[in-house]
Amino acid sequence: TRAMFMTQAASLLEAARTLGASRSQVIREVALPLARPAIAVGMSLALLETLNDIGASEFLGVQTLTVSIYTTWATRSDLGAAAQIALAMLALVLGLILLERHGRRRQRFASTQRMRPMQPRRLRGLPAAGALVLGGLPVLLGFVLPTAYLVSETVKRLNLVGGISSALFQALGNTLLVAASATVLTVACGLMLAWAGRSLRESTRRLLPRACVRIASLGYAVPGTVLAIGLLTPLLWVDRVLGQILQHSGLLLMGSSAALVLAYAIRFLAIPAGGIEAGLTRIPPSLEQASRLLGESAGRTLWRVHLPLLKPALAASALLVFVDTMKELPATLLLRPLNFDTLATWLYAEAARGTYEEGAVAALAIVLAGLLPVVLLARTQMPQGHH
Repeated sequence: TRAMFMTQAASLLEAARTLGASRSQVIREVALPLARPAIAVGMSLALLETLNDIGASEFLGVQTLTVSIYTTWATRSDLGAAAQIALAMLALVLGLILLERHGRRRQRFASTQRMRPMQPRRLRGLPAAGALVLGGLPVLLGFVLPTAYLVSETVKRLNLVGGISSALFQALGNTLLVAASATVLTVACGLMLAWAGRSLRESTRRLLPRACVRIASLGYAVPGTVLAIGLLTPLLWVDRVLGQILQHSGLLLMGSSAALVLAYAIRFLAIPAGGIEAGLTRIPPSLEQASRLLGESAGRTLWRVHLPLLKPALAASALLVFVDTMKELPATLLLRPLNFDTLATWLYAEAARGTYEEGAVAALAIVLAGLLPVVLLARTQMPQGHH
């Protein structure tokens, strides 16, 4: 939403002021309608993240559908009832997405081709104070104070014990292992999906690439508990088949971290698919055509032409997937093997026991990891001259 407001054409806003519109009318009738797609995306992301939450909801005693799915499966071992709740939650998510798209199906948000963005204006006096309060209060309450508390509890814990427990180190190692594995798999699948969409663009009139990207984006729209419940039955069936073939009595998929990596890849595939597709659109087709005219195969063209130019998109996608995987809790709780903890599940268990100082170290590590993409994205979106 911030980027959309920053890139709005100044000519449109100035034209509204020339026609006699006040500042409030310009915001209400010009700026907000132009920013509606970004606002809708932001609201959708906030809604999906809220539906996916399980830790804060259970900690505060709010009985959400996500909490109901987890408790039904974890405490009652009733997969059928959990699947019914998951299906109702999935219908709710899809209904909200279709409702939002239906609301703006006939609206267009195009602007002029040559856009001159609005120049920032320095605020003074009361407006500056109001902007500072409105912009700083969420950061203070949502980040500064919680992080300060985590740092304080971490220092107390380290001073009391003299170090980090081996169990927490094991959870950190598990987190890095599954996050790295899921990142490699997800980015590779996203690259193949985006590259196949570019290769088939001309022959299919872009219908197939768009359909593939939309299907890939459904994983991010589905809450982690719903995805985990949906994967349980097929994964258990595959384990039974593999057990009969290999004459192995254990659970090969559900008894290892493979199920977690698969769930992470499905859930976060939309991140690299969309990011790499956007990166491919900025590569001129003439470069690919020149490579093919020189006798290079499609694979070598991808390796020698596309990949070097896609390094920023690949790095950003990998970083986002890695961080999202580190803090993913609902799917991890349902699909993790026995005695397998990540930083997120470690923090969840310590909070459930009321030993907050024990989970402060894990929470601080997750917060610090989550800062990396925020800082990088903020630097890339900041206009020149305002660093």
